[in-house]
Amino acid sequence: MEKLQSRRLIDTRDSDDMYFIRLGTIQRHPRVIPADVRDSLLKYFKHKMFFAFGWDVFVGCLGSTSKPELFVTNNQVEYFLSEVQRRGGVKIDGIDDASKVDPKMIRGLKHIVKTTDVVQFHEKTSKEGLKYDSSPRVLWTQEQRAKKKEIEAAKKAEKRESARERALEMERLVKQSIEDRKMVFIAVDIEVYELNHNCVTEIGVAILDLCKGNTKDAKPVGRHLRVKEYMHLKNGKFVDDASEKFEFGKSEILTLKECANEVKSIFEENGDRAIFVGHDGANDVRYLRQIGADLPGDLLMADTLTLWKVTHGEDGPSTLGRLLMEYDISSWNLHNAGNDAYYTVQVLMAMYGKNAGQE
Repeated sequence: MEKLQSRRLIDTRDSDDMYFIRLGTIQRHPRVIPADVRDSLLKYFKHKMFFAFGWDVFVGCLGSTSKPELFVTNNQVEYFLSEVQRRGGVKIDGIDDASKVDPKMIRGLKHIVKTTDVVQFHEKTSKEGLKYDSSPRVLWTQEQRAKKKEIEAAKKAEKRESARERALEMERLVKQSIEDRKMVFIAVDIEVYELNHNCVTEIGVAILDLCKGNTKDAKPVGRHLRVKEYMHLKNGKFVDDASEKFEFGKSEILTLKECANEVKSIFEENGDRAIFVGHDGANDVRYLRQIGADLPGDLLMADTLTLWKVTHGEDGPSTLGRLLMEYDISSWNLHNAGNDAYYTVQVLMAMYGKNAGQE
C-alpha cells in the first residue's frame, strides 16, 4: 500500500495566512465524514498510516492555559486531506473555522518532531511530558463499534445477573432469619453535611432482635447519635434538616470518636447474629469506614433497595420515602438519621409481611 507523504518542514514564518490546528482534531476528522463512506477512509487516519505521513508536529500552550498541546500547520492539513480525497475517490469537508488557531495565540511554540511512525512519535512527545491517544474510538469501523457494543452489552448482562443472584441470596437470608427468629437486624443510616460530605453529622441505628417476642409485632429500638464537632453545621439548601426531630427516643450527643466506637460495639455485642440493614447501604458502610467504625468483613448484609429491585425490577420507587409510601408506612421527618434507620427496618419487615413497630 502506497503511503501518504507530506511535504518539507514548514517554516511558521512562511505566510501571513498560516494557522495551526490541533493534531487530535485532524485524526478525529472522520466524525464529519458521511457514515456510508467513512469506513473506506479510516485507514488513512489510523495511527500507522497517519503518523507515517510525516507530520511536522509543534508543541505550545494555547492562550492562558498552561497545558501544552500538539499542533500542525494548515498547509500540511490541506495537503493531507486532498490526498485522502484523491485516493479515496470521495469528497470530504475541510477543517471548520472554529478549529483554526492563530499562531499568535500559542505560547512557547516549537517544532518537536517530523513523524515517520507512531513509536517515534510517542517517544518524542513523551519527552515533552505529553500523552496522546493515537487510536481514538472515533476511528473504529461500524463493525468494530457493533462488536464493542455487543461485548459491553454482554458484560452488563453478566453484571446484572451476578447482582440478581446476590440479591436472591440476600432475600433467602432475610426470609430464613425472620422464620428462625435467631438473628438481629441492625439498621444504620448516616447523614452528612450537604456542603462537605467529609463531615458526618448524624448516625442513626435501629436494632430489631428477632429473638425477642413475636416478629409480627416486634418493635425496633432506635438511637440517634449526633456528632458534637459538627452540630453547628446545618443542612437545608439541598437536603432537609431534621437533626433535632428524632421520633423514637432522645438524641445522644457524642464526639465523632465516641460515635464510631458506639456503632462498632453494637455489632460486636451481637456477633454473628448481626445482619447489617441499609437502604443503598454501601454508602453508609463507606461513611462508617471513613470515621473509623470498620465493620466485620464477613458481616451479613440486607439492603432494602437491592431487595426491592430483585422483587419488583429496576423501575419504580427507589428512595426510602417512596418505599415507605409503597408499603403504607406512616413517617415523619425523614433525613433524620435515627428516623431513617428505624424506617429502614420497618420497610424490610413490611416486604415480608411483618409490622415491625408500625402504629
